[in-house]
Amino acid sequence: MRLFIAISLPGVVEEYLKGLHSRIVGAKVSFAHPHLTLKFLGEVSPQKAEQVVQRLAAVRFGSFSASLSRVGFFPSARAARVVWVGVEPAQVKELQGLVDAALVGLFPKENDFVPHLTLARVKEITDVKLFAKVSDVKVEPLSFPVTEFKLVESSLAANGPVYRDVAVFPLQ
Repeated sequence: MRLFIAISLPGVVEEYLKGLHSRIVGAKVSFAHPHLTLKFLGEVSPQKAEQVVQRLAAVRFGSFSASLSRVGFFPSARAARVVWVGVEPAQVKELQGLVDAALVGLFPKENDFVPHLTLARVKEITDVKLFAKVSDVKVEPLSFPVTEFKLVESSLAANGPVYRDVAVFPLQ
């Protein structure tokens, strides 16, 4: 099973992010289904997945509001592999830290976690100057409630990844 832990987005935020796709110019890209990944686990056996569910069920954190911030790139605009929109506030990082701590011994700790929503994966930059201007796109600070996080299975299909919720963990 290919698994990751994520926060889902309300439809209005997903639609807004899809609207930003047209602003990504100067590169050949593939667009991603928007979600906020707290931790990518990769290939996991069913037995290990059960351990993950048990450990994540013990995570306690209050619900909160998050908002969109700015456009960025991983690793940089000149060598971008990913175009993303940042997410605030600090509670996102705090929740990710608790998820990370819950999985100590099963998975490596995340280093330098940046709360973000992947907009697109970059296949090729065709115009470096034009593409670099994507970072100038103004992002509405849309706010959305964070009331749960999920363990999600990702299966690769011909039309792109297919996601299935394995478990949902409500925030208090």
